[in-house]
Amino acid sequence: MTEKNINQLIAQKLRQLKEENPEELRRVLMSLTEKEAESIAYDWSIWGRPAQQYNVKTAPKITFWQCARGWGKTRTGAEAVRHAVEHGCKRIALVGPTAGDARDVMVLGESGILSVFPPDQKPEYQPSYARVVFHTGAEAKLFSAEDPNRLRGPQHDFCWMDEPASIHNKDMFDQMMIGNRIGIAKTIVTGTPMVNEIVLELHRRREKDVEIRFGSTKDNASNLANEYVDQIYDMYRGTRYEKQELEGELILSNPGALWDYDLIDRQTMEMDEKIPPLEKATIGIDPATSTGKKSDLTGIVLAGLGEDGKGYVLGDYSDKYTTEQWTRKVIDLYDQYSQQCPVKIVIERNAGGSLVVDALTRNRPLLPVDDVFSTRSKIARASPISLLYEQGKIMHTRNNLQDLVQEMVSYTGAKGQSSPDRLDAAIFALTSLMPVKNKVVKGFEMMV
Repeated sequence: MTEKNINQLIAQKLRQLKEENPEELRRVLMSLTEKEAESIAYDWSIWGRPAQQYNVKTAPKITFWQCARGWGKTRTGAEAVRHAVEHGCKRIALVGPTAGDARDVMVLGESGILSVFPPDQKPEYQPSYARVVFHTGAEAKLFSAEDPNRLRGPQHDFCWMDEPASIHNKDMFDQMMIGNRIGIAKTIVTGTPMVNEIVLELHRRREKDVEIRFGSTKDNASNLANEYVDQIYDMYRGTRYEKQELEGELILSNPGALWDYDLIDRQTMEMDEKIPPLEKATIGIDPATSTGKKSDLTGIVLAGLGEDGKGYVLGDYSDKYTTEQWTRKVIDLYDQYSQQCPVKIVIERNAGGSLVVDALTRNRPLLPVDDVFSTRSKIARASPISLLYEQGKIMHTRNNLQDLVQEMVSYTGAKGQSSPDRLDAAIFALTSLMPVKNKVVKGFEMMV
């Protein structure tokens, strides 16, 4: 019997003890020498669950772990990189939403790459070169969606992309795959089940060259804090968040919402499409009533009417701002786009009265501002705009609109739902911009 077969039998026996007799497992481990214990401690075939195992030689082109919070995605990705290194991969790409994510989660994190190798094989992280050097001589370079052009040119034989739903530039994924062209040329992706273009692309390619593995928070209960699982499920039971964040389900539509992802996908421009010249533009604002850590976002959405008669959602600039910050952002957008076409600002004044208008006009007295007092429900206001989407009259650009889309496809007006600040701002902008029955008029909202 070969050493490999012996190790497999040992791993199988230890996994069995782990499930059936933890006390006996503890006794066995305590009887091991230091070298034997270290070897077993870093044997992922023993400690990883079956769904976390990865074989770079037999895996499809892309393996996507679409799993819930706390499932163990980062550890799984790090162990897959270790496996790839041990099986000859030399040039590896580590792709995260930000440079900080790639460094602090994928490499240096508690479950990151440096944590999964035995001490005598621990890789060297070289921050000045944004790379990790392994004991075999292999190198992994760090890339982030903040600078997608760095992926143009380099070629790799293995790639790990983490949290694709937080990477709003699909070109990042495309460039990674184009560069994954030497050696074994395999890719792994780890992330929570939120939708954007990259995640939709992975699902479209399922059963072709993508394997998708699913998992819930409960799968990893033995490694999470006591009572955490029960508490978190009690908190979100029966909600969309239970399915998405705890069960790992990808929700493509929400009954009662006015939009779904298929509709948004149809109305999203291709990468090489150009926006026609604009006849006019609007900046919709849904201001927050406070500026604390738990305050709502200030919704800021920019839309334009093209010479082709279609509306274009040009950008979502919503965030947690102070009054000074959001007024400065709006004025900057106004200055930028008023050089191309007439621009109007539409702002809701329900909660803050005329103070929100005053905040803008103090900084720029002659700004063209319409203050809207909303008298109907958010769903009622949004319905005419959703019809324009269905008629093909409103298009989305590829300018970081994913968070806005999440609100569009999830908001139903049900009791207890958070205020859709981005969506409200978009509806104000588009209603003022487009020829619809619900017309926004300065000072109030009315049917015409």
